[in-house]
Amino acid sequence: MAAINLTKIKAVVFDMDGVLIDSEKYHLQAYNEIFEELNLGMNLSREDFKRFFGRGAKQIILQLFKENKIKKDPVKYATLKDKRFREIIKRYAEPLPGVVELIKNLSKEYRLCVASSAAYENVKLITRLLKVDKYFEFFISGDDVKDTKPSPEIYLKAAKKLKLDASECVVIEDADLGVQAAKSAGMKCIAVTNTLPKEKLKQADLIVNSLENLDNDMIKIFEVVEINDSKIKGNKKDSKSNKTIAVSVPGSKSYTNRALLVAALAEGKSVIRNPLFSDDTKYMINALKQLGVKIDAKDKNSKNTKAENSITVYGTSGRLLAPKKQIFVGNAGTAMRFLTAASALAYGKVVLTGEDRMLERPIDDLVDALKQLGVKTTAKNNCPPVTVFGNNKGKAGTSRFSGGKCKINGEKSSQFLSALLMIAPFAEHDVEIEIVGELASKPFVDITIDVMHRFGVEVENLDYKKFKVKAGQWYDAHDYVIEGDASNASYFFGIAAVTGRKIRVENINPKTVQGDIKFVNLLKEMGCEVEFGENFVEVRGEKLKAITTDMNSMPDVVQTLAVVALFANGITRIRNVSNLRIKETDRLHAMATELRKLGGDVEELESGLEIKGCGEDLKRLHCAEINTYNDHRMAMCFSIATFKIPGIKIVNPSCVNKTFPEYWEKLKQL
Repeated sequence: MAAINLTKIKAVVFDMDGVLIDSEKYHLQAYNEIFEELNLGMNLSREDFKRFFGRGAKQIILQLFKENKIKKDPVKYATLKDKRFREIIKRYAEPLPGVVELIKNLSKEYRLCVASSAAYENVKLITRLLKVDKYFEFFISGDDVKDTKPSPEIYLKAAKKLKLDASECVVIEDADLGVQAAKSAGMKCIAVTNTLPKEKLKQADLIVNSLENLDNDMIKIFEVVEINDSKIKGNKKDSKSNKTIAVSVPGSKSYTNRALLVAALAEGKSVIRNPLFSDDTKYMINALKQLGVKIDAKDKNSKNTKAENSITVYGTSGRLLAPKKQIFVGNAGTAMRFLTAASALAYGKVVLTGEDRMLERPIDDLVDALKQLGVKTTAKNNCPPVTVFGNNKGKAGTSRFSGGKCKINGEKSSQFLSALLMIAPFAEHDVEIEIVGELASKPFVDITIDVMHRFGVEVENLDYKKFKVKAGQWYDAHDYVIEGDASNASYFFGIAAVTGRKIRVENINPKTVQGDIKFVNLLKEMGCEVEFGENFVEVRGEKLKAITTDMNSMPDVVQTLAVVALFANGITRIRNVSNLRIKETDRLHAMATELRKLGGDVEELESGLEIKGCGEDLKRLHCAEINTYNDHRMAMCFSIATFKIPGIKIVNPSCVNKTFPEYWEKLKQL
């Protein structure tokens, strides 16, 4: 069995000034009042004060006295300054935006403490004034250390008091000296630009504009997983390769999200069985609830139920409600695109937004197509947030939008087309969609048409060039079973391919319309043995040879093939997948970058990759720390390499929660 070693983040260490509170002007006021009252002949400007950010009053006054050739006791004046500061701050103390809510949320999952260069009395007073003192286990101040930031002493002392390794702690800082201190201590560091610009904080692992943009999940991006496979034997094939290892995969994300939306628009109660419960599908469920859909979800992994996975959806007959608040979908592209179209069926204005990466992903083609169909839709800079002005007239059977003919570019994403198809039955007139250019990811459109058919609506597909949907059709409630996810199965097939083991993936329909099932055909072409059963697919690895392939119809398994190609003989050429550049990350660039870290010989092309495999000679490959770019498929595909190259560490393993929360547990079965 594979040993999964996870380094979890267990504590968050806060700096104080500039992180919890904007105290700069009050410190400056205190310094200058003391300097004036004691006739020291000094005045500290804001610009001059900036160079001391991250240091305590003793160190600042000591330096100022040296520069101004003042021979007085700096400790005495620092004490006076801090006393004056406390008198001032009592009148003006207010937390920075997002601070209190963040601390409350983090305290539910992580241990918290403060490590500040400020005097202990200052730390104690400010945390009390902000009403957050009870959430911190302890405070470490400038009074407790010999060397202040950028020395790592204060953060190392915090880790020691927490009885944690530095790698288990994350620091939140606002000053460049503080960032240096955290990194020198061996901790990950999040910098907030409350005090200094990004350029001054570039050593930080993550930079945010405000703590309002930070949450518990973002802390998890600093976790690391290392997989130690007891069966790694250099170039030798696993001696147990004749033994079949069985593993199952959860329900398909593509089918789950489509079934959720169609069931929400249907008339009556639908039950969706074996759905995928993941971040992406949860965003879809929560968004539909905001749109007025009643949903009862039963997750067998939840503490609150032992029932089988199922989701009961009470259909609205295509009559959605416009929520007062924005709909947040994280980085779930499927939810953003499907719900943008579905919002045309809501009465009133709907605003959809998401994480920073989502706000960079183009949606202009969908917006333009909706406008052609009579739906008023706007998106600044051609990316989310998207505002949709729904035109629901209230009664079942009446029109929601005009419909008619529209054209849409098919090269970026087939999800735009799928979104239009699913709302098309509710148009006043028949809908005819003409595809401009080559339609990407055709099998995902097949999934959409399949789900619509199961719920009673027919689509006419004219060779993927034009699609027609007659108005007046209605979705009927349905008891619907979600089949296994072929994309997620690919990682186990990839492990079989590179290790020579025989791995059977269950809960997979070999005759599925999911395009990613054809990944096993590529493995067969590379030399693997493939067997199809009634409800499983089995792969056994053999000596691998390179291939050249167009993967436009199965973009979600490109990363899997790229890692497998690293261990093949020859140059594997992956073509026609330029749309990977607008996924959760620029997947082509990310793959090229991370494969090279392992010693891979990779060429990044405009619309593909070329990987020169090492075959069975692993000498030029070596371990590295793999960045996942918060992309679930990056984490899962590089887990394949860990079965051949010991010591690989994968950062932010929890990003797999987007589509396969149980992935690391499943790997243990191998």
